[in-house]
Amino acid sequence: MGEIGAVLSPAVSGTLRDATNSWSPAVFLDAAIILSFFVLVLFVKERRIAMGQSIHQAIDG
Repeated sequence: MGEIGAVLSPAVSGTLRDATNSWSPAVFLDAAIILSFFVLVLFVKERRIAMGQSIHQAIDG
């Protein structure tokens, strides 16, 4: 996912810059994307694995 953003970001930012004659919309778009992914990360739950338990045992239940 990071590679897609690295490739598309300059093109999207440049297009917004050309359309609006300002870098502000591109910066606000980047900030909104970063904020939305931060909020999504807050909902990720970490699963603890007991000592001596393999990852396959933890996944299977």
